[in-house]
Amino acid sequence: MDALSAAVKPYVFILDNIAGHEQLALDYGDQAQVHVLDSQGDVLEQMASLLAGVSGVEAIHLLTHGSP
Repeated sequence: MDALSAAVKPYVFILDNIAGHEQLALDYGDQAQVHVLDSQGDVLEQMASLLAGVSGVEAIHLLTHGSP
C-alpha cells in the first residue's frame, strides 16, 4: 500500500437522532472521516456538501435508524 492509499479513509455519516450518536462518532477515532448529520435537514444535501471536491473515498457508511 502506498502513502496515498494509506491516507484514504472511509467516510461515516451518522444521523443525530440515533441514541448514542456522539459515542459512535468517538468510537471511530482516526479510522474514518466521521460526520454527524442533522436528521431534520436534507441529509443528502449535507452529504453532498461534505463530499464536494473530495476524491478517492474508500467507502461510505451510513448509520441511521430503521425498523423491520
